[in-house]
Amino acid sequence: MKKLFILSLTLLVSIFLVACNEEKDSDSAKKTEDANQTPAETKSSQPEKEPIDMELTLPAILFEGEEIDEMIADAKEDGVEEAIKNEDGSLTLRMSKSVHQRLMEDLKEVVNEMVEEVKTDKDFTYIQDVTHNNDFTEFTLTVNKELFENSLDTLAIDELALTGVFYHIFNNVEHDQIKMTIIIKDASTGEVIETFMYPDDFE
Repeated sequence: MKKLFILSLTLLVSIFLVACNEEKDSDSAKKTEDANQTPAETKSSQPEKEPIDMELTLPAILFEGEEIDEMIADAKEDGVEEAIKNEDGSLTLRMSKSVHQRLMEDLKEVVNEMVEEVKTDKDFTYIQDVTHNNDFTEFTLTVNKELFENSLDTLAIDELALTGVFYHIFNNVEHDQIKMTIIIKDASTGEVIETFMYPDDFE
């Protein structure tokens, strides 16, 4: 079976570090520019340091089997002000608003890639379309009803739920507060065949 695009924690952390690294590169370029200016020019054009006013706490369950100490070191190296391993195994990251905004923009691209993978994967013959709302709290799968009801494969539904969970965690929503709806709709009639609610139907 073709390997479905899976949104893993490692990928998400990589996206986060890329976002931080972009800001770091931008800061380095600015420092180089300032070094080539006269003291008067540097003083007049030096921007104020952006405050570190975003804090994310990622639950311990996301780090099972991962090298969390390496992630902390990489995060600090790439510009995260603080990356703290808590006693309960969770990880707290502190960053500026601009870094967090860039992170969320990257995550939106990843979610859209995931949706496209689900929609076009030939193993999911019952799926004809996948759509979602702007904040990824609702996904709609338009399906061939007969093929869907004869299929025991729920991987596509699970993948969409997993994607949404990671997105909302990085958007600073507490894990136990995440709510999502996945709607299965008949392509021929528009009838809602089934509705899955996260977390109730995924425990």
